[in-house]
Amino acid sequence: SFDVSSPPWNDIHVRRAVSMAADKRGMLNALFKGHGEVATSLVAPQQWGGVLPQGQVRKLYATFPKLPYNLTLAKAEMKKSSVPNGFSADLPYPNGVPVLGKMCLALAQTLEQLGIKLNVKEVTTDKWLNDLYAHQNLGIQVISFVPDYPDPINYPFVLLGDFRGSLITAAAIPF
Repeated sequence: SFDVSSPPWNDIHVRRAVSMAADKRGMLNALFKGHGEVATSLVAPQQWGGVLPQGQVRKLYATFPKLPYNLTLAKAEMKKSSVPNGFSADLPYPNGVPVLGKMCLALAQTLEQLGIKLNVKEVTTDKWLNDLYAHQNLGIQVISFVPDYPDPINYPFVLLGDFRGSLITAAAIPF
């Protein structure tokens, strides 16, 4: 996820570049032996089970725009950005979920080709959660979550909304 209220993550070209430089399918195959699927939305298609038949959900999800894994296009997006020569950023991950660290390292390696230096840092799960929920200077984050209840609003509510209905400024790269 990105804190889209702060630079450089507030630049859509940076976010697109990062998304197109993320080899989501490669990470899925390498880290999860191909079990699972690359997300195209915050809400997994299975979450709609009680609302719409899966065939209709899959048909709808197939229409969602997708950014391909394409380093050439990612480099072109970076050239359009406010930081065409790159930048550096910290990317913490919780020590309790080492697979997230592996994903971060894979992403960092690819982003070097765009001039982006991700400083991947393992932190305690407590520190990671405290920093995440403090909602200050989030930059780029890696987050692992599962639904709390079988309703499609679960993920958007947890990730984007607070109890008063206002939005927390964030964007996600579906992995």
